[in-house]
Amino acid sequence: MTTAVIRRLGVGLLTLWVVSVLVFLIIHNLPGDPISVLLRQYATPETRAALEALWGLDKPLTEQYLAWLGNLLTGDFGVSISSNLPVGQILAERLPRTLLLMTGGLLLALLVAIPGGMLAASRRGSAVDHGLTTGSLVLQAQPEFWIGSLLVLTFGVTLAWFPTSGYVDLADDPVGWLRHSVMPMLTIAVVTTGLLLRTVRASMLTELQQDHILLARSNGVRPWRVIGWHAGRNAVAPTLTVVGLQVGILMSGAVITERVFGYPGMGLTLVNALISRDYPVVQSGILVFAALFIVTNTVVDVVSMWLDPRTRATLQGAR
Repeated sequence: MTTAVIRRLGVGLLTLWVVSVLVFLIIHNLPGDPISVLLRQYATPETRAALEALWGLDKPLTEQYLAWLGNLLTGDFGVSISSNLPVGQILAERLPRTLLLMTGGLLLALLVAIPGGMLAASRRGSAVDHGLTTGSLVLQAQPEFWIGSLLVLTFGVTLAWFPTSGYVDLADDPVGWLRHSVMPMLTIAVVTTGLLLRTVRASMLTELQQDHILLARSNGVRPWRVIGWHAGRNAVAPTLTVVGLQVGILMSGAVITERVFGYPGMGLTLVNALISRDYPVVQSGILVFAALFIVTNTVVDVVSMWLDPRTRATLQGAR
């Protein structure tokens, strides 16, 4: 198992390097540049040349990339061109907000998806099963901006229960933070629940046909224990894998969700940085998102190995 984890980490580092190259090349080949956005009509040739030299934009792309990568390896994310703030400071401020938002939305989705999937599988073919399956498909088909706009219109404008935009720091005012975060978390939860519920249902249906489950039922084990423990424990492993994959979707969805609610997290920061062609912020932000995705999937794979004995046996046999 240790060998498998080390191999996955090696692949993850290689993937992260490829992402860094792609992000750097794409952002530098987009139309426009940070100097034009920053100066607008005041971009004289002399001023442009001075700022390009200041930010190192007058150097060849290869040299710029190697300098950026070398700084990253020492923990230096660079300085934002638009705000003149250290990118590391921006990441430290905005990234935890997005992570809290994603975690809250994912937990809400799991609270619905796990019992819902188990219930649908235990009553396969019934009206409850059809209702939950259809409902999950409907939820999965809804785009984030539509759900977010609907929540804003209903609970923010019509009922005035929650603020429609803005942010309050958790450490300063937990209640205020929760009021500003409820609707963004619900948006993430709604679009995530459908896939997770169907995954739990499919895993449960497979587990309920296993020999040890049939043996437990024949020995008179209570149905709730068969479903909740014997089958549920093994059904969680495939669901965790899907959760790991959902992290990437949640990150991309955070960009849209934060834009809808004016939530000042990493998603909204990346959008604004992309508009202003703030190369250091975009490059470092996307690279951090990619690193989080890789680490999360590695952790999920390790947990799945421990939860499912069959996976451990397969890995040990391959080794």
